[in-house]
Amino acid sequence: MMIQRSVNESLSLPNSHHRGAATVSRSWTIMSIGLSGKFHYRYFRLPYNLDCDPNRCVSRWASKCPLPDRITVISDKVDESNIVSAIQTHDRAGRFLIVDIEGLISRLMSRAISQADLVVTPMRATTLDVKIGLKTASLIASSRDTINRAIKHAVAFTMTRGIITKQHRSIKRSLQEQGVTVIEPPLMERSAFSALFTYGGGLRSMPKQGRMDKAIENAELFAKFVYNLLLEG
Repeated sequence: MMIQRSVNESLSLPNSHHRGAATVSRSWTIMSIGLSGKFHYRYFRLPYNLDCDPNRCVSRWASKCPLPDRITVISDKVDESNIVSAIQTHDRAGRFLIVDIEGLISRLMSRAISQADLVVTPMRATTLDVKIGLKTASLIASSRDTINRAIKHAVAFTMTRGIITKQHRSIKRSLQEQGVTVIEPPLMERSAFSALFTYGGGLRSMPKQGRMDKAIENAELFAKFVYNLLLEG
């Protein structure tokens, strides 16, 4: 089965000046970088990142140092008027296209979702994040009905501590009971992930930061789950 495109979506809090907005934007960038790198090293596809977020997090990461030959970051100006054509332009056989969009519910988001095979929502294990995430799920359901084809949706818990709290387990169980796929493992809170914004590149090329072996293992298992999710019929 040839996977031609996948769209990942960054979920921010309603008030863009809220401290949490920057946190979730960073979580998205870590996911984007991690997936690109692991698809490159493990799955021999051509990962493309289309940066549509006004914060330009992925583009800033890409500017820090040269990217691997098979990874491309596209920083063209994209808005609601041309998002569909931009995705279709870069949607070719053999590529994973990862699209970074601003987390606010918008026409840009709905149009990007209409082109997606998979939407991944990063969130912390908090009640507020879950409520906002379910709004995204509702938008995805609407898009499915409009275009009459399946769009997969998964939640990724990010910046997770080593000890999983009762609240985290409860929220995860609640999402699964509502039919939402939860990516396993979550992305843990590790200094190596944060350092991606300082050094650029990938986990294998940057200066050592803490337990690099654990960070690489976490990213590989995360990417493997997403890859297998895309391959499911």
